[in-house]
Amino acid sequence: MEQTIRKPNHGSRSSLIGGLLAFLVLISLLLGSLFHQYADTVIENNKDRLMTIAKNVSVSVGSEISQTKQGLHFFVESSDFESALDDYLNQTNAWPLNRLALSYSVYYSQILDNMIIYTDSFENPLWKLKQSNYQFLSSVSSDAYATIELWTSGKDGQDAYLSITVRNNQGIYLCAMLDLHLMYERMLEPIKLGERGYVYATNSEGIIIMIGDRTQIGKHVVNGHQEKYPNYQLDTKGIEHFVESEKSGEEGSEIFESYWWESERPVQAKILGAYTPVQVDDGFLVISAIQDYNEVTNLVTQNLTKILTVSLIIFLTIAVLVFILYEAKQRQKEVEKENRYLKELNQTLQTLQDNERVIFHQQRLQIIGTMTSGIAHELNNLLTPIMGYSAMLLDQMKENNPARDDVLEILLASQKAKDIIQQISALGKRNVETVYRFENVSQLLDRSMKMISNLIPANIHFDAQITDRNYGIFCNDTQIHQVLINLVFNAISAIGSKPNGQISLTYSPIKADGLAMVCIIITDNGCGMSEQVSSQIFDPFYTTKANSGGTGLGLSVAQNIISSHKGSITVHSVEGEGSSFFVKIPLAIQQKESQTETLSQQMHELKQPLHILLVDDSMTVLKVLLKGLRKQGMHVEATTQPKEALELLRSQRFDLLITDDTMHAISGIALALKARQLAPAIPTIILTALLRKEVVEAKQSGLIASYLIKPITFDELFKEIAILNIKSE
Repeated sequence: MEQTIRKPNHGSRSSLIGGLLAFLVLISLLLGSLFHQYADTVIENNKDRLMTIAKNVSVSVGSEISQTKQGLHFFVESSDFESALDDYLNQTNAWPLNRLALSYSVYYSQILDNMIIYTDSFENPLWKLKQSNYQFLSSVSSDAYATIELWTSGKDGQDAYLSITVRNNQGIYLCAMLDLHLMYERMLEPIKLGERGYVYATNSEGIIIMIGDRTQIGKHVVNGHQEKYPNYQLDTKGIEHFVESEKSGEEGSEIFESYWWESERPVQAKILGAYTPVQVDDGFLVISAIQDYNEVTNLVTQNLTKILTVSLIIFLTIAVLVFILYEAKQRQKEVEKENRYLKELNQTLQTLQDNERVIFHQQRLQIIGTMTSGIAHELNNLLTPIMGYSAMLLDQMKENNPARDDVLEILLASQKAKDIIQQISALGKRNVETVYRFENVSQLLDRSMKMISNLIPANIHFDAQITDRNYGIFCNDTQIHQVLINLVFNAISAIGSKPNGQISLTYSPIKADGLAMVCIIITDNGCGMSEQVSSQIFDPFYTTKANSGGTGLGLSVAQNIISSHKGSITVHSVEGEGSSFFVKIPLAIQQKESQTETLSQQMHELKQPLHILLVDDSMTVLKVLLKGLRKQGMHVEATTQPKEALELLRSQRFDLLITDDTMHAISGIALALKARQLAPAIPTIILTALLRKEVVEAKQSGLIASYLIKPITFDELFKEIAILNIKSE
């Protein structure tokens, strides 16, 4: 009887198997459709990503050109330029022009390679900053305000330059030559697109002006590569079509057949490319980003293979469960357990995928941070000799020396660059000690207004009411400058070409939430904003100036800066009447410093001569510090090698060790620790470009005597040496 009851029903089982097979076919068709849809979506997303990268680079290049052009107009119409040119023409004294050109490069364009002044022709200049020869490549744009052209130079024409030429009212032409390779290194080279992808730039005719392979500079994208591989029969139809699309002056993306231009032979490949123009007045350049198409499709295949495998496992599991239910309903509880297990398994897989994305994002941020720190370190090494030599020149000059103010301006500009670099450095590491200091509000605003007043258009009257001189705030002055400049520029944009524009800046002490605060108010009579726009202007990426290149980040960054100062920024605006921005920052009281001896008295009382060991792997930094210390009568041994420094410590007695924090072979803290093992009583001063937590802890623990933040001045260094000498007594 039992056997009869449990006898399988072959007809029902066959129907069930047939149904499962039909379901499997349906799932296979569905997965195939999803595969194609997913592949198309991934390809389109990568096109969008390449286009976004190309647009970002285009905006950066366009901003660099626009900033340089604007700066040249201010420069060529300035009285300083007119005076320096007259001095050169009448007395053949080139130093004032050279100084102005270098000052311009510091403030407006760090990729400036040369400046040329002429009246009749470029080939017959009145003055050159550098005696370089250039070969004309092509014209970019020309209008009443500026002429922009492309040039090549160098032995094989592998150096490309962008010239921006402006003319003043006296008929003098000023030409600035921008080094496009430096621009490439700053803006294009850091971008990596897969294993082989890269970003490059051409002119409107397809001539390469920025690329990693400098042998292709000045050559047509197609013809240049054909010349490079004369022994290969290349199929260039795909890349020719891509270049023709670039030359249209429009943006777009394509998939085409081309090659990877390897060093020995070209490798045939399918390319995914995007291009966008850099609008330069009435002309344009082209930024292109390309990536290996197969890298993208391989990633799609890998991901879909995983999905298919998981789907197949789920399908087979469901089939087994159906058979189990068909054979024995009493196992329902076990089936429910298996279903719960599968649900948890799917959630775990989803969590793993989410974690992988987070880890990948963190790795990218870490790479960017490392690059930022490295760049800031190198810039500090360049600023240290500039500040050091300018300070020594200043000490040697008498008060009535006409060049004294110029040298002082170099020193002040270097100190401002120091603050900016410290902000950049803060983005590179997580354990950075943020340093604020007391600033008198009126003095802070005076410095900002001096910079802003030179940028106000002729149709706008700028009025700054800075009367009270008694209040101060605890802040980072560079960040406050950034906020004020951003707010004034927004006011200028709101006024536009409107005649009789008005911008005013006032400040006063107020009480807010029981706290004494400083309220800085910037008011304009521009176009104003609606309530809806006013409520969104501090949101990241929200902008009303998208057509003119606005990013929507200025006010968001300003709000973050003021928030970090424990303050607030608000706006009151009436559409058609203007806007007022209110910046509130808590008042601070300056700590009174104890009366100490002057630096000269302290240095005079040092036990002479101090025997100092100086260690820095940058030769330029080492030279200027060595010169400054010996000028004060110090006996200095200097080396760029930490190993050599340790040998000197073993063989000689030193009163003080001064070392760089970040060196290739060893850190400054590690060197200080080894120095203490060889000479337990020797004090150490660390020169650091980035105030890391480890450096602060090393001072607190007594491992080092003190630290200074690069770039340093001799006054800071001598004062620290004098203080250490007083403490040792």
